[in-house]
Amino acid sequence: MQTLFDIHLDNQIKYKAQKQIAQQQLENALKLKQHTLLIMTTEEYLDFYLVNYKRINPGSSNLDAFNHMNSIVQNSTEISSSIQKNWQKLKERWDQHSESIQFVGSLIPIFSDSATLTVLAKDLHRGGSLFTKVKVNFVGAKPYIIIQGYAGLRHHLIGTRYLLNNPKVVSMGLGYAGASKALRAGGIFSVIFSVGFHSINLVFDDTVTWHFFVGSIATDVIAAFTAIGLVKAGISFLTFVSGATMVAVGPMIIVVFAGGLLGIGLSMLFNHLELPQKIAGYLKEGETRLNQELNHIQYNSKRLLSTAIEDPYGFISRLTNAPYFKF
Repeated sequence: MQTLFDIHLDNQIKYKAQKQIAQQQLENALKLKQHTLLIMTTEEYLDFYLVNYKRINPGSSNLDAFNHMNSIVQNSTEISSSIQKNWQKLKERWDQHSESIQFVGSLIPIFSDSATLTVLAKDLHRGGSLFTKVKVNFVGAKPYIIIQGYAGLRHHLIGTRYLLNNPKVVSMGLGYAGASKALRAGGIFSVIFSVGFHSINLVFDDTVTWHFFVGSIATDVIAAFTAIGLVKAGISFLTFVSGATMVAVGPMIIVVFAGGLLGIGLSMLFNHLELPQKIAGYLKEGETRLNQELNHIQYNSKRLLSTAIEDPYGFISRLTNAPYFKF
C-alpha cells in the first residue's frame, strides 16, 4: 500500500519527466527553425564556391568550377532578359489596345440592358403587341402593375398583374423599378470595370501616378452616376406625363439608348475637358500642402523640444504663464 509520501514522490517524478520531454520537444522545434547567415566578400565567396565544387565533384579543376559558375550567371542573365522582353511586349500590347478595351467595357452594360429589353419585348409581342401598355393601380396601400394583352401567350409575364416590386417585374426591367435596377447594376459594373482597368494601366504605364489613377476613377464614377441621375429624371418625367398608363418597354428603351449614349458622351466630354488631370493636380497640391504642414509641425516640435531641454524653467513659464525670473 502506497503512502501519501510515495504518491507525492511519484507525481514529482512524472512531472519532471513530462517537463523534460516538453523542453526537449521545444529545443528540437527551435533547432529546425534555426538558420545560419554568412556574410562574405567576393574573394571569400569564390574560395567557398571552389572548395564546395571540388568536394562535390572530385578531380575537377579551378577552371571547371569557374566555367560552371559562368554558365549559371549566363542562364540567369538570359532568364532576366527574357522576362524583360516579355514584359515589354505586354506593355506594348496594352498601349495598343487599352483604348479599345476601355471602349468595349463601357458598352457591356448597354449589351446587358439590351438583352433584358429583347427578352421583355419578345414576351410582350407574344402576348399581343410589342408596345403593350401597363398601368399602375393601387389595391389598398399596395401598388400593382397591370399588363394588358393576352397573359396566356407570354412565357415570362404570365400573370395579368404583379406587385410593383415583384422580383420578376424588376428583373425584366418592367416599369420604373425595373429600369432603376438596370441602371444601378450598370453603374456598379462601370465602377468595378473602371477600378480594374485603371489598376492595370497603373501597372503597365510608368508615367501614371496615384493622383492620376484616383482622378481617372473619380471621372468615370462622376460620368456614370450623372448619366444615371439624368436617365432616372427622364423616366420620372415620362411617368408623370403619361400618368398611370405607359408603354411597358418605354423605361428600358430610355435606359438602353439614352443611358448608354449619356454615359459614353459624358465620359468623352470629361476626358476632353481633362477632368482626370485636374483632379490629379488638386491631389498633388493637397499632398504638397500636407507635406509642408507636416514638415512645419516637425520643425516646431524639434524647436520646442530643444527649448525645453536648454531652458526648462522658461519653457514651463511660457507654457503656464507663470512668472519666471532669470538671474
